[in-house]
Amino acid sequence: MNSSWIARGVVGVVVALALSACGDSSGESADTTQADSGAGPTAPVDGELDGVETFRLGSASHVDGSVSYDQSPPVGGDHNPAWQNCGFYGQVIANENAVHSLEHGVIWFTYQAGTSEADLAALRSRADNDTHILVSQYDDQQSPFVLTAWARQLAVDSLDDPRVDDFVEAYIRGGESPEPGALCSRGVGEPLDSSADPADSST
Repeated sequence: MNSSWIARGVVGVVVALALSACGDSSGESADTTQADSGAGPTAPVDGELDGVETFRLGSASHVDGSVSYDQSPPVGGDHNPAWQNCGFYGQVIANENAVHSLEHGVIWFTYQAGTSEADLAALRSRADNDTHILVSQYDDQQSPFVLTAWARQLAVDSLDDPRVDDFVEAYIRGGESPEPGALCSRGVGEPLDSSADPADSST
């Protein structure tokens, strides 16, 4: 057989394999699975911010119903097919929708009940000024504030902690997430609009 035909055949196979690895063309990339299985934390990687926990995640599939997560708040894993619209929420939101937002490179700020109005306003300002900030109350966390990105988490006692800005800068729309920079709108939930009282928990 002519060597040029053999070469063309090899190229065709390589192109076909590359296209099949790209997922579908529906506008949202296919879910990916982290290389390491298991839910336990891992040692910080070089350059990791002080106090940031890193986690090994397994499946990141779309599932219906509730999911049992090993972290609180969760840092990734299986999740609802619909993501949570980013913005400020004055109440608890569903873990499964929030985790889908994390998949898109979102930073999820969670706060305890009873947080001061000044801190709520500061959180609200962050959400108003970036399309990939999600803020909600969380009832089962040990620290006043927790920042979560896909497979990364930082707990702080104060929003004035300089690591807060460092965490956002390091991980927002980050490559650690399976679909960095994907939409955080046109999903589910109605965050408070800019005219609403940030202490309002009725929305």
